[in-house]
Amino acid sequence: MKRGSNSPAMSFSAESSDQGNSTWMTSNMPFLYMKKLFDNNPGCIINFNLTLNSSIERINIQTQAMTKVFQSHPETLLLIRSHNAVGKVLYTFVTDGQDVNSELSAFSRIVHVAFPVDESPEKLAEMFHFLKEFNPCWSQIRFFLVDPFFKGKNALAKAFPSAEIVLSAFHICTYYKQNIYKLSLPQKVEELLVHSLNCTMCSASQENLQKMYVNFQQYIQPDLLLKFKHDWLLCDRIWALHRWRNGQESYAYFELICTLREKINQIFSKSLCLGEILFTLISFIQNQRENKQMPRMMLYSPQVLPISAKEQAPISMKTLETNACPLKSVDSPGALLLNQSLVDICIPAAADLCMKEFEVVQRSTQVISNKENKVNVLLCEEQEVVDNGSQMTCSCPFYRTVKLPCRHILSFLKANHELLKPELLDTAWQKQSNAGESTLPVSAETLKILKRDTSESAPTKEQADTLTEEITKLLTECSDDVFQHRYQTFRDLADAWIGPYEQVKL
Repeated sequence: MKRGSNSPAMSFSAESSDQGNSTWMTSNMPFLYMKKLFDNNPGCIINFNLTLNSSIERINIQTQAMTKVFQSHPETLLLIRSHNAVGKVLYTFVTDGQDVNSELSAFSRIVHVAFPVDESPEKLAEMFHFLKEFNPCWSQIRFFLVDPFFKGKNALAKAFPSAEIVLSAFHICTYYKQNIYKLSLPQKVEELLVHSLNCTMCSASQENLQKMYVNFQQYIQPDLLLKFKHDWLLCDRIWALHRWRNGQESYAYFELICTLREKINQIFSKSLCLGEILFTLISFIQNQRENKQMPRMMLYSPQVLPISAKEQAPISMKTLETNACPLKSVDSPGALLLNQSLVDICIPAAADLCMKEFEVVQRSTQVISNKENKVNVLLCEEQEVVDNGSQMTCSCPFYRTVKLPCRHILSFLKANHELLKPELLDTAWQKQSNAGESTLPVSAETLKILKRDTSESAPTKEQADTLTEEITKLLTECSDDVFQHRYQTFRDLADAWIGPYEQVKL
């Protein structure tokens, strides 16, 4: 035990508590919570100060599982600050960066939790001191990702001189969205800016960031723009630490951090007793690490970039007009014309299949980017409901059309480490049913299209290429008179077979 100037500072590990300490702990509520933490988390280490009335003044806490994750991924730490009703701040340190396993859950990424007395440089320095003391590999930290309002950069830089302090892409996106809603812009302008921002966060190239910068300049008044900090979009150091993620990884990342922050805020706001807060938080983290059972009903929803502020309405992602396909309603003129073109050109079964795909497109976000001569298309689908009943079903168009396991059902099975069972399928699709094609849940015409093998055309094309090569060789090697004779013969064949000379040229 150490003593500070006004209050005792205590440091415990789960192995260090003896019977005498346990008796004293049970008579003090903070120590009772600490004892519960030790009992539930072997290897947990804690350092804390008490006030004169024996309440917790400051604390650093790290479980054994957190220590293992820190040791494996110390390079980049995201700092999440949570505030409660009386102005106290909880610091959660989360491992981040390219080396972190993408399958690591949100709460498994937490490596340290701390509650400083206040956010003065001296108290933050004290908090960072114990973060270093708990983690001998602290010198391997290369980056701290912080929010725009974090005032402890000097204390952090002094404690970790070899680490670089950079604004977090997640916090900047959150900041921009909150301020867009506060401006009370016209609805269409507000939607455009939010949707543009979402797309930029999913593909943070310098070109897209520049376009977002111009959008802010175009739609936000100059006097308000100064407070908007839109120059952050042009700070490449911020986005270089986020740009390595592709679109889908960006979706998952923003959703993961948002979920994590929401739950921490929820726990932190429920009580003013710090011991109770920390016990609840650590217990929840531990349960999340151990709980691998998926719910019986699963929502498949890659919709992304949520913002966890209570004052904000739910946001659905749309896209930049300049570098992505805008999301259209089902009844828009463009959608109706495209549907009609499918009906005009395709046989009914093919048109039906294409319309089902188009239905997905219209209910999705489309992010389209050009790369040299190729176009990358990413669809962020609307959530679908997988019902894990006696016969597994899904609300998506593919399942409704063919009654076969779709990507959402297969995702559910994979997440639960389950295999496909006969009872999950329509009996008409099962081998042992001996049912004819007439009993299948799709029309004969649709089934014919689904069964068509595109490789059948390969031999025909090869024969045509060989014949063309032989004819070309013969024509180039013959005399002028023979050439004219052979050319006229081919001309007559072409006119008789595929049309007159004005339409078909050899």
